[in-house]
Amino acid sequence: MSELAADATIVQQDVSSVEWQGKNIDINYYTFEDGSFLNLDTGLTYAKPYSDNVMSAFRVEKTEAFNADNYSQESNFDYMSSEDAFKCILDIVNKCGYELKETNYEYYALDAETMQQQEIVENKLDNNSSGEPRAWSKEDDCYYFFTEQMYEGLPIYYGNHTFPDDGVTNKPVQAIYSSRGLESLRVNKVYSITEGGESVSLLGFDELAGKIADKYGNLLTSSSYYVNRAKLYYMPVEASTEDYELRPVWLFEVHEKSTDSETGSEYEITLYTFLDAQTGEEVTV
Repeated sequence: MSELAADATIVQQDVSSVEWQGKNIDINYYTFEDGSFLNLDTGLTYAKPYSDNVMSAFRVEKTEAFNADNYSQESNFDYMSSEDAFKCILDIVNKCGYELKETNYEYYALDAETMQQQEIVENKLDNNSSGEPRAWSKEDDCYYFFTEQMYEGLPIYYGNHTFPDDGVTNKPVQAIYSSRGLESLRVNKVYSITEGGESVSLLGFDELAGKIADKYGNLLTSSSYYVNRAKLYYMPVEASTEDYELRPVWLFEVHEKSTDSETGSEYEITLYTFLDAQTGEEVTV
């Protein structure tokens, strides 16, 4: 906690415990005098009040409110480059007790001028505004980072059976960094890795793609299927209550198109299939 809120005054602390995967997990929630909070459980979530302003102006989820394309993914601000800002974040993450070494990240440069234009004040859309817009300034220019952990050049998969989507909003390390420093940080599913030293032999991609074609081509349905993309991951597979083994796995994102039998309207859904890159067997997340 000292790395994130060394000078902050705690005004409230809630401590509880829950059972998770057969273990008791302590949950510590701190509220600080400056309005920031810190939640520690199986992961870490820290946020200052300013992060709420950012979320009112930056929407990266693929919904009707999506507006991330209004922001640059290449620009740098005068107070610090995106590369140096990420190094600061990485340093904080590791000082918090994680071992985040090899990473891959993408970022958005959120400039105050655009955020002022894109800001949605609470209930503003239904003409019943109960909030006030922020008085934005250059000091509010910030970077929003989305980061995944890597090993041997491959990303480590971070989804699960409930949320298999490996989209940007689910990446395990996310942070907002402004000229004031760290504004928010979320860390989840980061692993300490022990080198195994074993060589891995992968099947050819065409063979794996053929297995996907066979799976969906043999379904007795009127739906049509197409593979939108495929990505190779290391998937953590539980080996014991404390340890995981990293298994190379291909994620195939498959889109299903069909027509609703009741309404007659067309629809499209996204499916995720995982194949072991060494054996070609389907893997359950």
